[in-house]
Amino acid sequence: CVRGLDALDAGDDVELSRLLEGARSFLEAHLLAWGPTCFAQIEAHAKTEFYRGVGALGRGILVDAGVTFGP
Repeated sequence: CVRGLDALDAGDDVELSRLLEGARSFLEAHLLAWGPTCFAQIEAHAKTEFYRGVGALGRGILVDAGVTFGP
């Protein structure tokens, strides 16, 4: 993300596009593939409000990342 901001600041649209595609690809292949299930299980099986919150926060972050970096 920092490299993307550097490319944005430098006006390097080609590098920015390359970095965004890398982030998009990583999210789809990894985090969005297993993350929602993992965080839902954390919420469902947590014994404390803190860990239920961790699950909810994690799911929310993944939803936002999917929207931000999605197609």
